[in-house]
Amino acid sequence: LEFHPGTRAVLEDFPFISVPVTKLFEIKADTVYTGKSGDYPGTKLTEFMPGKYVLNAKISGSGINDTSAVPFWIVGKDLLPSIAETPRPIVEEIDPPYGAPGDLVTIKGLKLRGDPGLVDPSLMDLMLVKVTVGGREEHVEYLAENGTLMRFRLLSNTYSGDLVVHLVVPYWIEDQDASGHLPVPQVVELTSNGVPFFVAPEITGVSPQDFGPGDEVEISGINFSSTPGLNTVYFSGVPGTITEATNTTLKVEVPVIEPGASGEVTLQVVSNGVAGPVYFASYKSAKIYYVHPMRITPGDAITVYGQGFGQTTEGLSAYLGHYLLAIESGNDTVLHLVSPGSMVQGRYELRVSTTGKIIRFNKEIEVLPSW
Repeated sequence: LEFHPGTRAVLEDFPFISVPVTKLFEIKADTVYTGKSGDYPGTKLTEFMPGKYVLNAKISGSGINDTSAVPFWIVGKDLLPSIAETPRPIVEEIDPPYGAPGDLVTIKGLKLRGDPGLVDPSLMDLMLVKVTVGGREEHVEYLAENGTLMRFRLLSNTYSGDLVVHLVVPYWIEDQDASGHLPVPQVVELTSNGVPFFVAPEITGVSPQDFGPGDEVEISGINFSSTPGLNTVYFSGVPGTITEATNTTLKVEVPVIEPGASGEVTLQVVSNGVAGPVYFASYKSAKIYYVHPMRITPGDAITVYGQGFGQTTEGLSAYLGHYLLAIESGNDTVLHLVSPGSMVQGRYELRVSTTGKIIRFNKEIEVLPSW
């Protein structure tokens, strides 16, 4: 048990837990009670002042290894039975079960304002009720008087996770020595069941900023799924191929798309079925700008300048008419080709095929006789 001065001890009796805690929980201190032999000099609840404490738990064994730190409240003895038996709020439905920052979300359930038999609902205003999503507190805007409905608005930088309703129930300790001041109310926090809530993914960056078909880009952001199959990345409506995924990073192979004359494309991520906002980036549509030389003899080398060929020559092919050219080397902007020695005199169209797309040069290459 850990509280404000930092002191730690083992409880002999703890009414909120139905198992002997001294046999389950390992104390992070010099002395550890194992429950195997001897008696540990435990500390009774009566020796603690009412207030908020943290129970640090560690359970280990065959196939079991878990730790947790759970906050709880110690309350006045006379109020202990009613507080301990107070049913927690129950979340039955979330509408919708996903959202984006700024969206209004409705929660339907039971006892969202506390149990009327034990808690005066008139005391439970918006200051004493909160909603957390993924551990972050959201802004509650409405709470029905009958405790069956509430609404909250998603704030920015909210992460997907369990949605939980928290009630902070006030009470007073009898015979409290106020020392000339008004009595200070104590509180106990009750939490609902957790319900998964998905927040819309958001792209915060793309690397590299300029990319072409077949390139691998790394998309940074929040609220992605760590399971690749639960994400889809659209490049101006065309899905890419996701190769790796975490909650904050996606690695995607760029598809062949038609971005239009401006070269600007929109990126959008859909994770867990929730679509995020669009992100604008620059798409290098594959083009051939220049070829040297424009007049060749069979077997001559040809250099092609352009963009969007890809970082490697794997999957590339080049043709003059129906003649296949040998690719000696290349990168995203330059290809070094060699024409076959069997070509005959004539004018031929130059074509480069990359990632399933054919790029045509707008001028013909002339092949001269070799004699």
